[in-house]
Amino acid sequence: MSYRALFSLCFTAWFMAPVGASALTYVPVPDTLLVDRADAVVRATVVSRSVGDETGRVMTSYEFDITEVLRGEGLGSRLIVKVLGGIDLAKGLGVKVFGTPEFDPGDSTLLFLSTAQDGSYRVLHIFQGAFIERRSGAQRTYERPGTDRFEVATSNVEPGAGSDSARMTIQLAAPMPRDADLFEQWISDRQAGVIRSADYFLPESSRDVTVIASPFTYLAGDDFILRWFEFDSGRKVRWHRHKDGQAGFSSKGAQEFKKARKAWKRKFSGVPIKLTNAGTTSSTTGFDIADSRNTLLHRDFNDSIEEDFECPGGGVLAIGGLSDFDFFFTQWKGLSTLAAHEAEIVVNDGIDCFVQGNSDLMAQIYAHELGHTLGLGHACGDPSSPKCSKSDFLAEALMAARLDQPFGAEIHDDDILAARQLYDEDFWAAACDQKAPGAKSFCSKCGPCGEGQGNCKKDGDCFGTLVCTRDVGVDFGFDADVNVCTAP
Repeated sequence: MSYRALFSLCFTAWFMAPVGASALTYVPVPDTLLVDRADAVVRATVVSRSVGDETGRVMTSYEFDITEVLRGEGLGSRLIVKVLGGIDLAKGLGVKVFGTPEFDPGDSTLLFLSTAQDGSYRVLHIFQGAFIERRSGAQRTYERPGTDRFEVATSNVEPGAGSDSARMTIQLAAPMPRDADLFEQWISDRQAGVIRSADYFLPESSRDVTVIASPFTYLAGDDFILRWFEFDSGRKVRWHRHKDGQAGFSSKGAQEFKKARKAWKRKFSGVPIKLTNAGTTSSTTGFDIADSRNTLLHRDFNDSIEEDFECPGGGVLAIGGLSDFDFFFTQWKGLSTLAAHEAEIVVNDGIDCFVQGNSDLMAQIYAHELGHTLGLGHACGDPSSPKCSKSDFLAEALMAARLDQPFGAEIHDDDILAARQLYDEDFWAAACDQKAPGAKSFCSKCGPCGEGQGNCKKDGDCFGTLVCTRDVGVDFGFDADVNVCTAP
């Protein structure tokens, strides 16, 4: 028996954004398109949830009591919303999709939904159409599950210079929750044909700075990891590409995928990660059926992502992860571990307007998804990891969930540390949970650090607006030459 797991990668456009270096993230769909594309918009409360096999695809079914219908007809008082993925160990079912919304019974939500063929509903663009209601005194607000958010205020398409192609430009606002009453009124007005600007954003509330207990996230549950054991004995993991190739590239994506595989090999001295080319295949099974092939599908043959990528608007670029792995646990470095056997990468339909033949960007997308197939989670930028805006060290990682600009298939320091933690038997002694605050490079390798913590090298090693102050360790209980994160 095997589980199946996958992660999603969702980026906005990287060029011509009139904002700073940390302005782009993976929530690209503006509220206007959510309303216009939705078959239904409802306020609803979670009643129950269950995980099941939907003709080969693992889904979590949530039952909701409808509180108010803002868009849609004939919905009744209760509806079923199905979300890709979910884990039920008792049933032997498991798919993990980073970024998909997760709800608990009793949660009050605002949902933008599309209708599925079986009469149930799906959250628009996998996760963008889900909001959780928060209450503080008399005030209600809506926030998306997760943290690192930059809201898309406006978007448009402009002709590409010297060609018939188009490129997407976006204007982003700061990460802000929505006033629930004003947001609901704005939705109702738009539904009634009254088009007006957004007046419902609130300043982001301050959050306490906390130390991250675990320095890395992995493609698994909280209690176990997933990894390939082939590398331990010098064997290779072979990858196929679908024969149709990636549209818009002279090599059909072959050279870009070669760069992506090489990225995970060339940076390591003691980690035997070997990803090789197995040629092309006509198989299109993807995540639906295990076929003993690790396969890159250059388009979404099986509608795994459901909504296509749009320009303007955005959406999911690709998903990647494990489609087959052991049910039975083994121990590796003292951790409960499942052995990986098969992986998939699926590129969404409609991304041509975003990628526009940019080889570095395509190679970066492939390399990011390969990181997930190796068992790595996101360095930052989703509900299971810290904010990318809190640390340059994390934001620069290939495995960050957000994309500031294309730098190609290049892994950075945090990616290397995470991979070594997962594949280097001798790295455990140097793992971050063995380091104490104040140790050399603690903040850069195990941070970002909170106020009063060290040792840092630069401001980017510290949370938020904290700065790295040199040689003040004695004031914080460290040696005198320790650099400490302090308020500016």
